[in-house]
Amino acid sequence: MNWNEPSKRKRRSPNFLSIISLLACLLPISLFGQAPSFAQGLSIGADFHYGKLFKHRPSLMTFDLPQAVNTFSLEVMKQSYGRDYWSELHGYPRFGFAITSHRFGNPDVLGHALGFYPQLDVFLMKNRNFSIISRLAFGLAYVTRPYHRITNPTNLAIGSRLNNYTTIGLAAEYQVTPHWRLRIGGNITHVSNGKVQSPNLGINTATARVGLSYVLQPPAEPLTFDYEAIPPNRRWQPNFRLSLGLREAKVADGPRYGIYTVSGFMSKMYTRKGKIFFGLEASFNHATYAWLKDQDIPPELAEKPHNHPWRYTAVIGHEFVFGRIGFMTHVFLYLDPPFDNRNFFGTRLGPNLYFKKPHQHKGFVPFVGIYMKAHYSIAELVELTLGARF
Repeated sequence: MNWNEPSKRKRRSPNFLSIISLLACLLPISLFGQAPSFAQGLSIGADFHYGKLFKHRPSLMTFDLPQAVNTFSLEVMKQSYGRDYWSELHGYPRFGFAITSHRFGNPDVLGHALGFYPQLDVFLMKNRNFSIISRLAFGLAYVTRPYHRITNPTNLAIGSRLNNYTTIGLAAEYQVTPHWRLRIGGNITHVSNGKVQSPNLGINTATARVGLSYVLQPPAEPLTFDYEAIPPNRRWQPNFRLSLGLREAKVADGPRYGIYTVSGFMSKMYTRKGKIFFGLEASFNHATYAWLKDQDIPPELAEKPHNHPWRYTAVIGHEFVFGRIGFMTHVFLYLDPPFDNRNFFGTRLGPNLYFKKPHQHKGFVPFVGIYMKAHYSIAELVELTLGARF
């Protein structure tokens, strides 16, 4: 089987730039000293991004954007070649990590972000020298100019230095030589802390991307699996999940409150690659409860349903499964009216880590996860989750 044939189955800191440039020079030297099998399919690359920040709440995001958004990133990626069951199923994806310096276009108010994140590249189309690749990255970013009530009161987008950094992207890649690859594409990036610290409207950017990567050693011929030996588990199975999120009061530098969510849902591995699910959730917002007590209002007498501490939702979603790792997206709809409230539906996005491979085990499979919950383009909270499939 030829690797290059399609599978028949499916302001930046000078010190920062100096450090990452030195790492880029030293990394190939250190890696060439490792075992040859480790270097197979291993690549280092650099990308430049140029684009625009979107003011999704222009009435509140009153700062100017005199410059375009630009980003420089360095990455280390490893090409899978079939040692694990999921590798061939997903077309031998690449996985690795990246560091980035991200300018937001207004250094005085927004500053810039230094990010570190694991990432995954999945091939949507692949032939001998040309590929179409989708990218998903989920990690952390350090923001240099967050909100401060005295020194930076205009920045209502980011309220903390440590934030979530999420990127989705699409790129076309051309293999110039067996070692060099050129790519061009685009990314959408979201930076926020999930309202762990207010204010937190979040920063959303869209950028065009051009990059170059060097493969230390072209990957070995990929392995194949006898799929019939591992039949998919196509049963609908019950799931239970407990989640905890922290959220600061609407006023900056206020107290933080917990938001507790209980979820029950049914899931099914509709293919060996992923699963679908639907179910119901109940969440208790301690911040809302504290506000009602402070106003001396009994929860049952709150005038607006979205001011009740308990809320109930219907959820439907999808999850791609890569061995023990899953990437989940789902949409939820609030069942309590009124439906003209802007927060009547929302989304979740985030990874799960399974303690057993869900495609191989038909019974009890525990997992942990971390999700970003949002209403439209505005982050609501970050959730830590413990759950199990039965």
